[in-house]
Amino acid sequence: MLDLQPMEKSEPEPPILDYNFMYRINSIDTVTVIQDSIKVNKPVLIELYLLPFDTLGRDQLYVISFNLNEQMDADLMYKNRSFRANDPIVVRYSEFINRKLYMGFVPLNKGKIDLTFSCRDESGRRKIYKKEYVVGP
Repeated sequence: MLDLQPMEKSEPEPPILDYNFMYRINSIDTVTVIQDSIKVNKPVLIELYLLPFDTLGRDQLYVISFNLNEQMDADLMYKNRSFRANDPIVVRYSEFINRKLYMGFVPLNKGKIDLTFSCRDESGRRKIYKKEYVVGP
């Protein structure tokens, strides 16, 4: 015989928040996207892009950091502060204007640079975006 007891009520699962994250480098002088090479000691503009898939993601804090290959060095500037590789930069999504956030970036030596940006939201989800550039004279 079939048991037709009502099912136990359970709380719905919380939504899985996710987001897109990437970056690109723009020239400060010509406002064009730089594809593969940048100049040593010349500032460029890092354009970070963040798009939460859920409205809850728009009220979160995000921790952004950058990393370089071992032999390279650079400064990142945001809100009149200088950051080094692996320094955490805490930003609220509302600081992104039209899903974009801009930071200054200055490579301090020549060579091939593997520039990785990572972003972690409050729930611990982490996105990593890596590109390779040549830093020349």
